[in-house]
Amino acid sequence: TKSLIDGAYDNNKVIIETITDVTDETTAKDFIKKVRSLYNKMSFPSTKYNAYSKFNGSKGEITTWTTPDRIVFMVTADIMSIIDVDVLAVAFNMDKANLLGRIVIIDEFENPAIKAAIFDESFLQIYDNIFRFDEFYNAVTMSWNEYLHVWGTFAISPFANAVVLATEAPVPATNITFASDSVDITNVGTEQAVNLTITPSTATTDVEFSSSNEDIFTVVKNANNKCTVTSTGVGSATLTAQSDNGLKDTATVNVTEG
Repeated sequence: TKSLIDGAYDNNKVIIETITDVTDETTAKDFIKKVRSLYNKMSFPSTKYNAYSKFNGSKGEITTWTTPDRIVFMVTADIMSIIDVDVLAVAFNMDKANLLGRIVIIDEFENPAIKAAIFDESFLQIYDNIFRFDEFYNAVTMSWNEYLHVWGTFAISPFANAVVLATEAPVPATNITFASDSVDITNVGTEQAVNLTITPSTATTDVEFSSSNEDIFTVVKNANNKCTVTSTGVGSATLTAQSDNGLKDTATVNVTEG
């Protein structure tokens, strides 16, 4: 679930409010004040706290609201170590026992700028499409083979209230491009770094890499959205970079014997 929130933040697909990092009693009070304000405001019909317009641009806005029993507060363990739970319960107008059922404490978000999120429970769309168990008898090994199929949907809803509290605003990527259309590698078992240019350079968008044929090369993602390919066989295959906001670029990896 925290990855869904990270992705929504990185690509500016959720309402974001910037805050001062919570490091002491003073900043903790400011943080609680912000959370209390959002908690109260979300109960009123408004267009301010859903990201429908960020998905649909000029097509308009929708009015949404969230009843208190549907609000979820996801926050890092570091912040919860500073905040008094009793004070937070007062901010949410709940008794402590009920409040703890609405709080999800996590170790950290993937993006360190994100400190918390307050949202309608329907913001996170997580459900099983298939949950099925199959088995068959393998006469060769005289044993039963067991298979559990779990196909799930993980998404966010633009029709639900959700606000991410972060120390800085996200910077979505507008373009990703490999430095070259082809990568030439001599000899099997050779590692080679491949550079990818992301525009703007300060983009918070995450990029994943894949190989079209791992019998030719494998790829490992490095820091700062770079990657390293390792040749596993002679031939050519496609290296693909794809961002979590839909940008894509490819390069051909050619492996030859020296």
